[in-house]
Amino acid sequence: MGLKNKRLWILGWIFFVILFALAPKSGLKTTTYFFLMIKYICLCISFNLIAGYVGYISFGHVAFYGIGGYTTALLFSKAHLSSYPYLCILFGGVGGAIAGYLLGKVLFKLRGAYFAIATLALNEALKVIVFNIPEEFSGGTFGIPLPALRNPDMAYYLMLLVTSLSFLFILYLINSPFGITLKAIREDEDGAMAIGIDAPKYKIRAFVISTFLMGIAGAIDLQFIGYIYPEAAFFIETNVEVIAMTMLGGIGTLLGPVAGSTILFILSDFIWSKWPFSHLIMLGIVICMLVLFMPRGIFGLLDEKISSLRGKIK
Repeated sequence: MGLKNKRLWILGWIFFVILFALAPKSGLKTTTYFFLMIKYICLCISFNLIAGYVGYISFGHVAFYGIGGYTTALLFSKAHLSSYPYLCILFGGVGGAIAGYLLGKVLFKLRGAYFAIATLALNEALKVIVFNIPEEFSGGTFGIPLPALRNPDMAYYLMLLVTSLSFLFILYLINSPFGITLKAIREDEDGAMAIGIDAPKYKIRAFVISTFLMGIAGAIDLQFIGYIYPEAAFFIETNVEVIAMTMLGGIGTLLGPVAGSTILFILSDFIWSKWPFSHLIMLGIVICMLVLFMPRGIFGLLDEKISSLRGKIK
């Protein structure tokens, strides 16, 4: 990607951030609405790094979102660090990254469907473990309420900042030698290893970055809600939504996670408001339609059909 294109990406993203910074004051929707939209954008950017640029679909990526949330909650409630909310949120990301490093060592011994199933099993196992930890430590089934730490406005702008920095970092990363190596692993892992690329090392590094972002998002979400419990922290439906959103926009493209999460979130919210509980059916239909007719998503299709855009939106 040329310098001119990078500048256009950055200018466009700055405009996008300004719109979201002003959105809660517009009166169009509540702060909660825009917070959830930004949160999904952040989650999709994180997921896309490992799924789109490394080629490993994680069905349990939300586990690291839960780990980040619980790490922060425990620091607040047990370590009594409520006076340092930003430090605790940072440690939420660190908790997700450490878990990503340790678990990635095992998970990346698997490929394809086996990797996807293993990550799904990991998420469900963590949920059961947290459910059964003594209540005096983790809150057990009832979770950890922290109403005194709830600060929706601060959490909203912090999530916007983290999402903005994540996008710009991924923009830099995918055009760096590291990002090019990840793409080589995605296209042909065995071939990449045959020419001397240490694929396990690069996969672990990408996974750590991805899980750090998931952990940060989970930690900030705790600050917005002021409460965490296992069912919400390790909610598999969140992972399904993230996969559907990323696929809709275009997995392995830079703008795909942003566009897909925004479009599907708005559509899902509309359907929920009109026909409650139908949004799960919609997600299933969207995934089926994408796999059958648009497997590369919106931006993948544009890249394929419009020659002037070819190679410029990845």
